[in-house]
Amino acid sequence: MLIDQFDLDQDQYQAATYTDGPLLVYAGPGAGKTRTLIARTAHLVEQGMNPNEIYLTTFTRKARGEMQARISEVLDVDKASRVNVMTIDAIAYRILKAVERVREINASRQCRIADDETLYQHFRETIVLTGFESAKLSQIDAWKEIRDWKGRGRDPAEIN
Repeated sequence: MLIDQFDLDQDQYQAATYTDGPLLVYAGPGAGKTRTLIARTAHLVEQGMNPNEIYLTTFTRKARGEMQARISEVLDVDKASRVNVMTIDAIAYRILKAVERVREINASRQCRIADDETLYQHFRETIVLTGFESAKLSQIDAWKEIRDWKGRGRDPAEIN
């Protein structure tokens, strides 16, 4: 097994062999974070995980390069090249590009991502169209209440 070549302590081994989802490895300088992450990557690939689905994140390009080099020492060239090793900035850029693509797709479908003002306008139009009137709650208060419930993750079915 690839994991055996890493000389990991008990905590590092536990982190490297954890397979129940994402894992954040947080430790001070010189604690073996990179070795643990490389061992984990090797273990996950050895267990059959697609290298394209593995993301290793660091803060500097130098650390990114070191991680990629270490992965290349452990995995074959094809698998090592498919592991996503990126700086936090590169991940943020990738997310922004994905959002841009989604917006382009939505624009081509005549869909729009609405801002709060547009949502409120649609809300008011719906109130008028449905004939919803309440002496207890103004439109703006109803809007604020809905936004508050949404922000707290409450279920509309809980409204009484």
